[in-house]
Amino acid sequence: NGGSRFADTWFPLQAKGELYPERYLHFGLISEGCLTVKYNPFNKSVWNTLYMKLLHSRRDENNLGNLIVKT
Repeated sequence: NGGSRFADTWFPLQAKGELYPERYLHFGLISEGCLTVKYNPFNKSVWNTLYMKLLHSRRDENNLGNLIVKT
């Protein structure tokens, strides 16, 4: 589980107008079209921190919010 008790939680990513999401934000090493937060043995709390922020920023009962990826 990579040191996180929330490692099995996947958050669906849904674009505007998309009815059935096929991509997810999840913890792990392999991703096929998803957004994966990789395991880092030096900072095991990355996924825990992101998980808690997402859960505490809910917009409504179905949406956690908007995800902005900056590169």
